[in-house]
Amino acid sequence: AYTKDDLVKVAKYRQAYSGIKGSTADNLVERAIWYMDNGYMVYGHQYKGYKDYGIVDCSNFVSLVYSDLGLDITTTAKKYGSVGTRVQGVYSKQVNGKWTIQGTENLKPGDVFTWYAKTQSGSKYISHVAIYIGMIDGQPAVIGTADAGNPTAIGIVNDWRYWWGEKFFTVQRILPAGSWTAGQGIQPKAPTIPAHYQLPPQRPVPEWAPVKTPVKTAPQTNSYIVKTGDMLWKIAVTHNTTVEQITTLNNITNANLIYPGQVLKLPV
Repeated sequence: AYTKDDLVKVAKYRQAYSGIKGSTADNLVERAIWYMDNGYMVYGHQYKGYKDYGIVDCSNFVSLVYSDLGLDITTTAKKYGSVGTRVQGVYSKQVNGKWTIQGTENLKPGDVFTWYAKTQSGSKYISHVAIYIGMIDGQPAVIGTADAGNPTAIGIVNDWRYWWGEKFFTVQRILPAGSWTAGQGIQPKAPTIPAHYQLPPQRPVPEWAPVKTPVKTAPQTNSYIVKTGDMLWKIAVTHNTTVEQITTLNNITNANLIYPGQVLKLPV
């Protein structure tokens, strides 16, 4: 189920959100995926549970992922209502007996979903949290602790018809502005490796290395001074290039408007 479900969702996320690759939000989601695939996490409640024993609960997982990017947030689920800012316009609605999430256009990868339980007096409190990764198969998908029959405690959920939709509470935005700009994200530190595992790794845990964002360099160019009678297509043919390349390099909007003495950049 894990290979045919969760890993398929990972591939769909990467394809759908390639436009934010290398952003802070993408780095956050990828770190959560790394822990799902390589963390060998067991569900439980214990202080410093993962660092010491490989144990996590829902809020420990979310806090751990965020802390790897230098963003410290609470490890207590009940407090997530005051973390970041609430995303407005997102709510659950029952349609033909099944729950759905409305207002998904307001969501951004890296947002934190919360779910509620009730006290004996009927007051709601946050009992579960997970990280939103994006829209998959037309439904919002979250990664976090989930009883999904996976090899570890972590899974990806995008089925809101029952409990997940019924108990949905809020969405909190924690990432700062600019966190969705490709190639300009906060680089995470090395992932936490437990001192002891409850679930021993079933294969070698891969070494982590920071993702290097390629540095864009300006294209090399030569200069050409326009002469009387020159036309761009003639210049392009003579210099083994295209009119499109010349107009792009020189911000020319009308290929018919050049003048003698004008200095043009030409690709090398």
